Amino acid sequence: MHNIKNLASQGRGGDTMLAHINPQEAQLLKSKGGTGTINPNTGLPEYKKFWKRVTPAEIVKAVEKVAAPVVQTAQAIIKNPLPVIETAALISVGVPPSVASAAVTAMNGGSVKQIVSNGLTAYAGSQIAGSVANLLPEGTSAITVKIDSPSSTF
Repeated sequence: MHNIKNLASQGRGGDTMLAHINPQEAQLLKSKGGTGTINPNTGLPEYKKFWKRVTPAEIVKAVEKVAAPVVQTAQAIIKNPLPVIETAALISVGVPPSVASAAVTAMNGGSVKQIVSNGLTAYAGSQIAGSVANLLPEGTSAITVKIDSPSSTF
């Protein structure tokens, strides 16, 4: 009995019970919105709606995971904006973003791994931006500037 209680305690998102069900009951649970995913702790199926399965703590953890690199990048730019300015200057004279990013990384003492990574990231970003731009109706821009008054400055 102790092993069953231990197994039941490994449920996720509030699950605390184990039950015997047949295939028709499993299908009924799925038809009512149950995920039918496998619990990685037990190897057993779980049938809860996705939104019930994700706890607030898991949402916070996911947001922190996504936000951390963004904040880290912003802090690095604030601390030393020169590489961004150098990259923008190279791009403005026609150097491809991937080459500009790799060159600036190299000029600023980056490792081979950083040079390649930054070049590939810039290449991917420019390809995505180009694809998004191609989806826009002709004559529109991905960047929209709202001018509140004639005295607005940029």
